[in-house]
Amino acid sequence: MGLSGCGIAPERHLVNYFTAPELNAAERRRAIARNLRNKRIAEVEVEGLTGPCYALPAHLDMIGDLSEPTGTALICPFDSLLWQRKRAAELLDFRYTLEIYVPRAKRKYGYYVLPILHDGRLVGRLDPKLHRDRRLLEIRALHFEPDFAPTGNFRARLDETIADLADFLGVADMEMSSR
Repeated sequence: MGLSGCGIAPERHLVNYFTAPELNAAERRRAIARNLRNKRIAEVEVEGLTGPCYALPAHLDMIGDLSEPTGTALICPFDSLLWQRKRAAELLDFRYTLEIYVPRAKRKYGYYVLPILHDGRLVGRLDPKLHRDRRLLEIRALHFEPDFAPTGNFRARLDETIADLADFLGVADMEMSSR
């Protein structure tokens, strides 16, 4: 059904997300109705989202136990968080386009931009370039969301995250073109 991966989702967020992609809209709605009747899923309202949303009852039971998200990470463009671009836009107010197939002159953020997740929020984008021949990781650009003001603490955590990326890639040097 997809809810185990999504947590809470309206029907439109479940299209091709951990579901049988061959289900058409009518079949998906019938499956939702059947699971509601059998109490395998529950209907909930989510502030800011239109229409009914659905969740697994076990997930709803755990909501009170969740801690605030902390940490800073770079998100792969192919991470399941971004599979449904509409979901990322509606839930996280983050519009993301993978620009590797966009002509260079039309790119807004860069070739292989990594979203920056900070304390549970997508706050910006980092444009890395790996120069394998020189074992160099170049950070071509950093773009922050308009309502995000980077703090010293955030910058220190981002620096650690970039250092982890460089270590993972096995580079000998890093270069920051823009900060």
